[in-house]
Amino acid sequence: MVPLVCRYNDNEKAKPRHIWFLVDSGSPYTCLSAKAFEYLVGERTVRGLYSCAIQDPSTNIECRLSKGNFSEVNLLGMNAVRRLKLSIDIDWYSETFQLIQK
Repeated sequence: MVPLVCRYNDNEKAKPRHIWFLVDSGSPYTCLSAKAFEYLVGERTVRGLYSCAIQDPSTNIECRLSKGNFSEVNLLGMNAVRRLKLSIDIDWYSETFQLIQK
């Protein structure tokens, strides 16, 4: 789990917000819960896709609505990891990981 600063890109007045993400190297997509979208966008009605800046204000990362068993989870998928130029460094002995920007 990592806390990252996010901002909804389609509204210049949108405030940056801290969102907790589960890093999921098996997910090709970044997904946000309906609650997280409401927090970022300020709308109760949530559609399927939103453009968000995650951690870097100049990024444009497509975020989908979390569904199924993960509907309450914010997933940081590989599309965001790639766009942010991150590597995942896992320390198996201490059972920790780091996101490293290259």
